[in-house]
Amino acid sequence: MHWPVACLSVAAGLEIVLAIVARTRARTNVAGPLAFGLILSALWATDYALDLSSSGFDEKLLLLKLRLLYIPFHTLVWFEIAYRFAYGRKGLYGWRLVLAAVVPSITVVVSWVKIPIHLLSFRENFWLDLSGPLPLLRSTSGPWSVIFVGYSFAFGAAAVVILWRSVGDASWDRTARRVILAAYIFGAFLNFSYFLDFLPPHGLNYAPVLSPITYGLIAFGLIRGRMLDLGPVARAALIESLEEMLIVLDSFGCVVDLNRSAVVGLRLKSGEVAGRPANDVLAAWPAVLHRIHDANQGKSEVTIHGAIHELSFLPVRDSRDRLQARVMILRNIDDRKKVEEEFRRAKEVAEAADQAKSNFLATISHEIRTPMNAVVGFTHLLQSTSLTSEQREYLNLIRQGGRGLLVIIDDVLDYSKITSGRLELEEEPCQIAELAAHVCGMLLPQVQKKGIALQWTLDTRAPAVIVGDSVRIGQILTNLVGNAVKFTERGSVDVRIAAGDDIAVARRASGRCMLEFKIHDTGVGIAAEAMERIFRPFSQADSSITRRFGGTGLGLAISKRLCELMHGDLSVESELGRGSTFTARVEVGVLKEESPHPPAQAALPATAGERPLRILVFEDNRLNQRVLGALLKSLGHHGHFVGSGVEGLAVLFSDKFDAILMDIEMPGIDGYETVRRIRMAEAPVGNRHYVVALTAHAMKGIREKCMAAGMDDFLTKPIDPKVLREALQRCPVR
Repeated sequence: MHWPVACLSVAAGLEIVLAIVARTRARTNVAGPLAFGLILSALWATDYALDLSSSGFDEKLLLLKLRLLYIPFHTLVWFEIAYRFAYGRKGLYGWRLVLAAVVPSITVVVSWVKIPIHLLSFRENFWLDLSGPLPLLRSTSGPWSVIFVGYSFAFGAAAVVILWRSVGDASWDRTARRVILAAYIFGAFLNFSYFLDFLPPHGLNYAPVLSPITYGLIAFGLIRGRMLDLGPVARAALIESLEEMLIVLDSFGCVVDLNRSAVVGLRLKSGEVAGRPANDVLAAWPAVLHRIHDANQGKSEVTIHGAIHELSFLPVRDSRDRLQARVMILRNIDDRKKVEEEFRRAKEVAEAADQAKSNFLATISHEIRTPMNAVVGFTHLLQSTSLTSEQREYLNLIRQGGRGLLVIIDDVLDYSKITSGRLELEEEPCQIAELAAHVCGMLLPQVQKKGIALQWTLDTRAPAVIVGDSVRIGQILTNLVGNAVKFTERGSVDVRIAAGDDIAVARRASGRCMLEFKIHDTGVGIAAEAMERIFRPFSQADSSITRRFGGTGLGLAISKRLCELMHGDLSVESELGRGSTFTARVEVGVLKEESPHPPAQAALPATAGERPLRILVFEDNRLNQRVLGALLKSLGHHGHFVGSGVEGLAVLFSDKFDAILMDIEMPGIDGYETVRRIRMAEAPVGNRHYVVALTAHAMKGIREKCMAAGMDDFLTKPIDPKVLREALQRCPVR
């Protein structure tokens, strides 16, 4: 057996084995055409081995014609394999496949049928060459043979170019592709040498004879790149399709690999990157290089081509946890940054609008409370004079109207603070019985006037002392009990206070419990369809209620929000015409142990009590000066008035005063700065004046700001004469 025949036998066996392997891995898109191409090559090798082993002319001619049934399509199959290797998808299908198969199909026909057209002449003048070691069937080439050779070389060259570009595109299986590219080039060279007939012995086709080398390289490439396994192929396709730029750096800082996005995004020449130091490859991007050499390689941001990218590193470690490589990831976050910037600006606009709303409400409150101070103050002063019954009735109506207006202002301010998240709850001990008694006591005049009953009970299992915001709990009770009294014309209002949890368990566990208030009335009731609407702001069960009973529709909305802020809820059960039951639940703290005796208090300094005081009043509003002057006179005190901080500072230390009433809003230096200067001047001598803040601002934080500035007490306008008397009674004796 001559060596070409032996090589052909080995080639046929190798190709069949590879075809079986490829067929078992049919999950990858390249496995099918690869198995088909290997079978064609095995048939070619087998046919050519029989050809070389025979010596008869007719037998050799028949074997040649049999080969020409499938060999013309061989180039198409290997082009498709190369295309799928490179791009991961079909290259020849539909009309493309039909057009590509035209020349091979004509070649098959003209090799079997002699057509009287010179252009379609494929092989001419066959003869048997016995001059060499093997008998070879030879012939001259016809015009169609030249066309077919050009066609085959065109597709072969296209396959080589595709694989070449695939290697240059920085694919993750570059080494395997290089091996397969070498196999394609070697096979193309053998085919080229056969058609040009420059390798001895002349007429021997080395392409099938040396195919063990060709397919050995292909087999090595497939095994090396695991290209017939679905996992690596899918992983490589995924990595190549990522928009993120990925660059693999070895432990020496050299570029091992990178994906297509990195090549395009960083404008690199892919064929000149692998194996080079990152300092050379990324020289145009110093910010990226700086992060590569930075020991603290967390996430950072760099700018590439005007777009912001997030830069991070993924360490690659071996089984001994030794760092082998790093994957540098560059993710374009420019759009995300723009969205974040838009959100930030929108948030700033919303916060500015909310602040503007708060400022507007504070200003409105201040501007309404300032004249209301005169209304309420002079009303109180007039009531202390001799009046007819009719005049006293008119004054009471004015006083009630003023108080009603202040309630509306307070409701609007409270709801604004709640909806904007500015309301903060206090935590302080308070007697729940005193709180309930105080609320019911305030409503007693209305109850007596309507001739209805109002009673409250405290469950013996409820804690006597709670820890919570007594002001806000009192506000909830006032709203609910006030509504019950308002909408009840006859019958009664019953207030029951109970614990929603076992107090003993709560004391031992979290120190918190639910406190439950049930307010039942025999009033007008609420229709079923209006149940949900009554908790909406500015809504009431019926529009006629506003005309009949008044109100803004904010009381229940505020109460519900306050309950929710205290981790509770507010619900209602009602029947139209038969009354309603509102249940408010709030979470409060409970003391570990309740002492039956109040804690001992430290000795307090002596206070002025009812003794007359000389008071320096900082107030720039003339009307308010008259009101305060009259109120102080009615309380037995003497007031000296100044219209600005500068004027007051000059007067304060040139005369002797027992106390100071300080308006916050004044021209020039305001009340805060004035008090700071007073405290600085007092520091060396230690003779401290008692300062009470007066302000028409009722927003959250004003009291705290006054205390921080050095004031001792705080009153809001309009000034309640009783509250003013109590504040002045607390003035220490100097």
